[in-house]
Amino acid sequence: MNKVSKEQYEFALARVEELLPLVDDNTPANDKNAVELTVFN
Repeated sequence: MNKVSKEQYEFALARVEELLPLVDDNTPANDKNAVELTVFN
């Protein structure tokens, strides 16, 4: 596992917080926001 810097962590956290309101259980899996959100998993 690669080490993540504090800046990378904070960027990822902020982006996830932006994406969460845009994606729900009804969002298609190929939606660009849903795809991006899965990258953070």
